[in-house]
Amino acid sequence: MSILRFDNSIEQCGIVVDIGSGSVGIAVVISDSLANTYEILWSHREHMLIKDASNESSLLKDINTVIINAFLELGSSGLQTIHKHERKLEPKYLQVAISAPWSYTVTKHIKFEDEHPFEVSKEMLENLVITAEKENSLDESGNKVVETLGLRSITEATVNAALNGYLIKNPIGNMCRTINLSHITALAHEKILQTLEEVHSKIVPKTKMQEYSFMYIFYQVLRHLHPNSSEACLIDITNEATEIGIIRDDTLSYTTHAPVGLYTLAREITKVCNIPKEEAYNLVKNGTDLSKIYTAAEAEKIELIFANYRNTISELFKDTGDALSIPKTLFIHTTQHTESFFSKQIKEAAESATNMQHFVHLCTSELLNETTIEDTALAVSVHFFHHKQSYVGFEHKL
Repeated sequence: MSILRFDNSIEQCGIVVDIGSGSVGIAVVISDSLANTYEILWSHREHMLIKDASNESSLLKDINTVIINAFLELGSSGLQTIHKHERKLEPKYLQVAISAPWSYTVTKHIKFEDEHPFEVSKEMLENLVITAEKENSLDESGNKVVETLGLRSITEATVNAALNGYLIKNPIGNMCRTINLSHITALAHEKILQTLEEVHSKIVPKTKMQEYSFMYIFYQVLRHLHPNSSEACLIDITNEATEIGIIRDDTLSYTTHAPVGLYTLAREITKVCNIPKEEAYNLVKNGTDLSKIYTAAEAEKIELIFANYRNTISELFKDTGDALSIPKTLFIHTTQHTESFFSKQIKEAAESATNMQHFVHLCTSELLNETTIEDTALAVSVHFFHHKQSYVGFEHKL
């Protein structure tokens, strides 16, 4: 067991990939950990078409096609940009983030105690981590969702250690009577992983690939930028899904999602207003006041669509994995253009679910204010890539 770090060179060139529910983004990044600077040399995002059918089988086929097309673009213009760069750096790393519904994030808490004080050793931590991994594996084999989707573990990470109830960054060598570990397993759809392995071997075979769930990356970026946010709710809104992550005691304790997103709303508006799906998508994306464009009857039907979305998310907020309500602080990730629209929808949904006031923070404008790229999902993943070695926790490559 070891903390995963880059090698000893100052500059690292990597390829950062974000696989959303309805699009795939790729960026080429040069990261200088010593100077604490990074440069995005090239980026591209490939989108799925907004189709009438939104069943998972159809979406899976489409997203795999988009993955291939995005990597083909990387293989042409992306790699060409790297080769033309004055420093001639070769990419060594391929970091992939996978969003819901293509990924799941599971957390297990392992406890060991003794009536007599004991010293925490590296061997003890390794044995506790093995226990956590085995328990997650048992959950996977018994989970009907996992069996149906054909998921595979992609990341194992022990993110927190508490001695006698107190969180500690490096527990080895400390004395205690009780040790608690929080262990995260990220899983992803087998067919997506197979497509990734194929394009990896053909386009950038010399890079070292590591896949993560986007929610895991979102969680690590948040705790890096807001280390005092030990209780929070993370919301990731993509084209075809809305995923939430519950942070309690500085640990991503639970995640769940609903298969509704920006494309879902566009489809519904298309039915009501009889307009092309792309036009409906742009109306929502750009935050257009629909009541000024359509009749009062149409505007009322559109508002009902938004109300149904809020109700769906409100029910999602009630599924927290424990008896507690979602935390009062919400961190929302979506596109820059839809932040204003979705922040209103999410805030209303949260307050409907809990009957409490909630405080909303927007990922790009408030969390990643130093970003140099408009693609918010890539901005989160690039931040993770650049700052990864400073994160707290033990990460294991499977």
